[in-house]
Amino acid sequence: MWGGIGLIVQLLVYLAARRVLPDLAQRIREGNLAHGIFLGALSLAGGDIKRRVHGVLNPRN
Repeated sequence: MWGGIGLIVQLLVYLAARRVLPDLAQRIREGNLAHGIFLGALSLAGGDIKRRVHGVLNPRN
């Protein structure tokens, strides 16, 4: 279950990033390092938020 939630969180993070930077994928393909780092940082933040929510909802796991 949490794997599916993590997938949804990452998809939402990516869609939010594309909304802010519509040409994000093209810029990454072109080798724009800043856009790649931005997306990587957002993905890590989204994963951390999911991890913290999981910890609050399942304190024993």
